[in-house]
Amino acid sequence: MNLGNVSPADLRLFLEYSESFLSEAKEAKAILSDRKDDFFAPDCERPVWCHLYELPIVEHATKGIDFIGGENAIGRLSGSKNQIAEAFTLLNEENSEIEAWNPSPAEKEEIRPLLASVYALAFSLSNSFRALMVFGLYLNDLIAIVRNGGPDAEKALISAVKIDPTVIGCRSAMVYISKQTLLGDSKFLRKLGAAMSGKLSCSEKNHYEKVRLVLQVLHETGAKRLAGPDLYQLFVLELELVEGDEQSDSDVGNVENNLRQFAYQFLKKKAVSQSA
Repeated sequence: MNLGNVSPADLRLFLEYSESFLSEAKEAKAILSDRKDDFFAPDCERPVWCHLYELPIVEHATKGIDFIGGENAIGRLSGSKNQIAEAFTLLNEENSEIEAWNPSPAEKEEIRPLLASVYALAFSLSNSFRALMVFGLYLNDLIAIVRNGGPDAEKALISAVKIDPTVIGCRSAMVYISKQTLLGDSKFLRKLGAAMSGKLSCSEKNHYEKVRLVLQVLHETGAKRLAGPDLYQLFVLELELVEGDEQSDSDVGNVENNLRQFAYQFLKKKAVSQSA
């Protein structure tokens, strides 16, 4: 099983970080809500982030690189043979610095007006990350499909709105919505209204979310496409993300085939988004 520059241990580390990232994003949102009078006071910057979804995901993520060391972090990541391990090291270093920081009341007041806008950037990245887990594409990729205006545009926009309703503020989304409004497409507008609630369908809930994350890592690191037996070994035996059944060759074959089809459909979506 050739995974290129990553190993199953690296992937386990990535999944651990992913859970921590999403958990911390929820905690930050709760803190922001509890102190909304402080962080949304008249002297605070007004957080807006929908324009970031118009960027390719790498550019979007680079906007947040200052959180883990700025230009030094970019250099370390780009020069590392194992970017997952290096990113984890950078984050641990940053967390240690944050924990050791003991700001004075004056310093706290100085950064208070900026905190909501800073969180907005992290919020946008966590949303794009969640879109990848649910739909197999970053929010940035979904908006690119909408911008292209092809047959997949409507589905991409509805999916994006379910993750973050502020995507309707993107120019690409508003161009599409305006067109359908002029055409009197009431069916689309009903779908759009329903998507604003963020409710996912049964098939969109917790279905192979971590498998999508791993496939994305393999895709971005240029790993070779895995055959059925390798997919079974990775996701069933190594990472234990999918339940397997070794009672018979046919049972194993069914799991292998399901994983192979899932990986194929996942990569097919990449082709659509990259052509947009």
